[in-house]
Amino acid sequence: MRNKRVEQMYNYIVQQKIVSLKELQSHFNVSMNTIRRDVAELEKSSDIQKVYGGVEVIQKDQSPMDELQLFNARKTKNIYIKKAIAQNASKLIKENDIIYIDSGTTTEQLLNFLPKDIKYVIVTDNFKIISQMEKFTNITLIVIGNVLDRETMSMVERVGVSSESLKDLNINTAFMAATGLSIKNGLTNYSSDKYKAKKQIVNNSQDIVVLADHTKIGKSTLMTYAGLNEISLLITDEELPEKYREYFDQNKINYHVVNKI
Repeated sequence: MRNKRVEQMYNYIVQQKIVSLKELQSHFNVSMNTIRRDVAELEKSSDIQKVYGGVEVIQKDQSPMDELQLFNARKTKNIYIKKAIAQNASKLIKENDIIYIDSGTTTEQLLNFLPKDIKYVIVTDNFKIISQMEKFTNITLIVIGNVLDRETMSMVERVGVSSESLKDLNINTAFMAATGLSIKNGLTNYSSDKYKAKKQIVNNSQDIVVLADHTKIGKSTLMTYAGLNEISLLITDEELPEKYREYFDQNKINYHVVNKI
């Protein structure tokens, strides 16, 4: 029985790329001690390694182009859904706003719908957004981050100045991405490089607008950067599961379901 579970666990981790120990415990319905023993066995016998709070697949000899191809594969998945969510979110941008655009394959689609007839400020670490800003003479751009993460195509801080450089920014609306969204763990992501920056952005923003398609709902990944009670609005593409509708309604969290483009 254990050998079969360990094999299933290996396949699950490979599929997810990176996963928290809590998620493994929930998925396989065993104790945390059992999870730790199984993970220790996988570390010895496979290409799985521990990271803070979870495990990941070791990417052997992965070139920068391989990482870029992984990002592009995520970007093209459900592209019409991502565009519909982004188009709806763009309607929230007002003149003289200071907005933050997070890095992610859905938030990136905001680029297609940014208003050109009003002036506003964009704060971002999203490399695709940054590279296209010369087309928008009405936008003032503030770039955060000093290292390009090719897997997520975002700028990250790896010398300890990320949260410091964000502390003094006052943001009207933050358009946030999430690898997972769950009642228990809130908004989660798998990047320790971006974790502190995301938390600081949430703390500094008047409104938090989360752009997440239905595949992210009920999912939890490595690190929580915000609780669901901190969300001003969730924009998604399918009706929420009943327990999420009840939770959002009880806690007066707004959500909107878009029509696909």
